[in-house]
Amino acid sequence: MGKLNRRIEQALTALCDELDWGLRCFYAARAATQMPVASVLAETFQGACADQSLLSLARMVLAKENARRDESINIRYLANLVKGKPSAVCFGNAGEIEALIEKQARLLEEYAPLIAALKEQRDRSLAHLDRHHVNNPGWRHAHSGVDATQVEALYRGLAEILGEYCRLIFGAERRFDHWEKAPEIGG
Repeated sequence: MGKLNRRIEQALTALCDELDWGLRCFYAARAATQMPVASVLAETFQGACADQSLLSLARMVLAKENARRDESINIRYLANLVKGKPSAVCFGNAGEIEALIEKQARLLEEYAPLIAALKEQRDRSLAHLDRHHVNNPGWRHAHSGVDATQVEALYRGLAEILGEYCRLIFGAERRFDHWEKAPEIGG
C-alpha cells in the first residue's frame, strides 16, 4: 500500500470517528433535555454536549479557502486526496467516486448558511473567550445561532457520504445511525 493510500484511509477513519463522536454528543445533548436530575447538572451536561457536537461538525466541514495551507483533516481534504489518487478506490469505479464528490459538494453548498453560522459560532464562542464576553455575561445562553434540525440534517448527510466513502475505499459498510436509536434517559 502506498503512502497516499494510507493517508486516505487514515483521513477517512479519522473523519468517521469524529462523525461518530459528534453524533454521540448531539444525541446526548438532546437526551439531556429530558434528564430527571437537578437542573444545573442537566443544563451543564446538555450545554457541554451541544458545544462538543458543534465543534465536531466544524472540524469536519470547515476548511481554509487556500487548500494548500489547510493542515486539518476535513471532508474537503478527503475529497482532494481521493481525486488525486482515484486508484485508492478499490471497491468502486471512477464514476462512483466522481458522483460521490459531487454529492458532497452539493451537500456543503446546500448547508452553506449553516456552515457560515457554525464558523461564526466556533470563532466567537466555542473555541475562544472573546473580549465581548466580558460585557455580556449571559453570552453562553445566547450563543446558539444554529438550528438543531439543520445540524442534525447535515450530520445525516455527512454520515451518508462517509458511509459511501467507506464502501468504496474499505469495501465495508459503516453506519452512524445507532446514536439516534439510543434509549432515552430515565426510560
